[in-house]
Amino acid sequence: MDDNLEAFELPRARPSHTPLPDQISDAEQPIVTRMNLIGPYAVVFERDEDDAADAFLAEHLLHDPNTGARITQRVILPVDVIADFPQLAKTPDAPLPEIHARLAEAGDLTWRETVTARLPLPDEQAVFGIADGGPILVTRRVTYSGDRPLVCEELNAAAEHVKLTYEGPA
Repeated sequence: MDDNLEAFELPRARPSHTPLPDQISDAEQPIVTRMNLIGPYAVVFERDEDDAADAFLAEHLLHDPNTGARITQRVILPVDVIADFPQLAKTPDAPLPEIHARLAEAGDLTWRETVTARLPLPDEQAVFGIADGGPILVTRRVTYSGDRPLVCEELNAAAEHVKLTYEGPA
């Protein structure tokens, strides 16, 4: 890890339909795969793990050139949500603001975010430049229409390289 590496600020009170800060860009092409909603994702999408519902997963490796920090962004869209918004089936790796714009066509959206930390897997230590097993900060923002979870954005970054900023009315 570079001790001179600054932490980048990630404003989290942003509406869910606005993009990440301008300086953060894709370090490589996103990868789209299908996944089963099991474990924490079954909980996030309020699914029974035994049903193992399918979802599209778009994985982005992001980079902040100002600080050198790397971030992974996982965008998870359940197949039944895509069935209700078929235009998303063509571009499940679209930027999140575009996905939210499509979902907002059905009505008002709300979001809930959780923040936690965990130890990195060995490959994550290399991706994030973490020495000696420092923690990864994990944020999961779930966007809802009413009570229905529609999409989950998960950001992972070396905890020492990121600063989350929340602003709102007092």
